Amino acid sequence: MGQAALLKLRCQPTRFARRMVAELGFFPNDRRTLEPSTKCAPAETFPASAGTRTFLTEREVSLVVELETKTRTTLAFFAKDF
Repeated sequence: MGQAALLKLRCQPTRFARRMVAELGFFPNDRRTLEPSTKCAPAETFPASAGTRTFLTEREVSLVVELETKTRTTLAFFAKDF
């Protein structure tokens, strides 16, 4: 159906208590997707989410986009030609 490239980085950001994974997807139409993630215990969900949101917004990562998975984005992109 076509090509999409994905870069995956596991890191421990400075001044952030959790390890993160960032996946950056590149599509042939110059569209890009960024999916940052971190793990926590179920009891830590809300504090971890708030801390991650703060960390990302302090670094000017926009969080006001419609959420969709990489799989759905990739399939929708390539399916439009069929």
